[in-house]
Amino acid sequence: MCLSFLFSLNLVRVQAYPPPVPELKRLEAFLINQVNVDLGLVRESPDSSIPSTYWLMSDNLLAHLALRPYHREESDLIRKGLEKYGYLRDGLHEVLLGEKISLPLLTPRIVTVTNCSAYSIKTEVRDGKLMDDWIDYADLLLYVAVSEENSGRREMAKHYFYRARDLWNGIGLFDKPTRQDGFYSTYKLALLLYVSRLLQEPLPYTRTLEEILWRFQRSDGGVRSHYLGNFTSNREANTETASIILIAHNYGFDKAHEMLFTPPYPEVFSDKEVERRKQWFTNKENRDKFLNAKKFYDDAVKFFEARSFEQAIVAGKDATSLYWEAVRAEERYQEGTREAIRGSLFLASIMVAFLLVYWWRHWILRLIRRSAH
Repeated sequence: MCLSFLFSLNLVRVQAYPPPVPELKRLEAFLINQVNVDLGLVRESPDSSIPSTYWLMSDNLLAHLALRPYHREESDLIRKGLEKYGYLRDGLHEVLLGEKISLPLLTPRIVTVTNCSAYSIKTEVRDGKLMDDWIDYADLLLYVAVSEENSGRREMAKHYFYRARDLWNGIGLFDKPTRQDGFYSTYKLALLLYVSRLLQEPLPYTRTLEEILWRFQRSDGGVRSHYLGNFTSNREANTETASIILIAHNYGFDKAHEMLFTPPYPEVFSDKEVERRKQWFTNKENRDKFLNAKKFYDDAVKFFEARSFEQAIVAGKDATSLYWEAVRAEERYQEGTREAIRGSLFLASIMVAFLLVYWWRHWILRLIRRSAH
């Protein structure tokens, strides 16, 4: 049918490459292994070369958002940890919570919240000097793009996104830090992927970007934070990188989950309910539409399980649209059938009345003739 053809076109347009689910699960495991249950926080990195530091902003905010879809218990634990220490803003990363930031950006200041022999808890706050060169940083451009989107300024959001996107040189995002030390950042690639999905602006080099990201995944699930132009790296894997990659790949989770798993659709499209409901459809065309809606819904659930949330949303929309189209068409059909039956009964009653009148008239005339004789 035509709808199926359009659906297949939508899938090609929305997402050409399926997400690497095993790699993402390993990345989640890496992040969960960094959770300190007593503190309710995630440390910066498991690597011995990195001091045992717990960054409230941005690491723990990012980890909270990254784990929320599939690991709600750990995510809630981290959120409570952030609330305990009272840092939920730093002048940049809160845009991922739907907030806005002011321009121009300010330089960050490190605040030590707790410091002991075993660990330290720190955070960044952007309340320093005006940062004249912030547009030379790919990640800052992308965070500002998200802020502009949150403010309803889509064209400005695209403007900053394009500036970051155009820093791509076939190896990575060649921004000011990379020009200075030669190291490309994997987390900036993931952030670019996230904003492209947020703004629905496809990247022409998505496949290459993904390949670079997963090239640097270690055996413990973490992804190395930086790499050289020859695609080699011995750098650490950290919470920020892991979290941004997960946030990028989990984009669309909430919308897809709400569409597919909140009433009435889980009940409507359950196998048992479908068997019951299809008996209600008396018109074959409408019944076929309903059964096709069920197929779309099942496809949407499979996409969701494969973490192809954008495809799940497309299939879910087609399923619900086709379902209601079938229901309304069947209601019209049944109402038309009832009207036809009522009309037939009305005509039949008129015919019966006519026959009764005719019979009674004929019978009365016969009585009159007999009495006359």
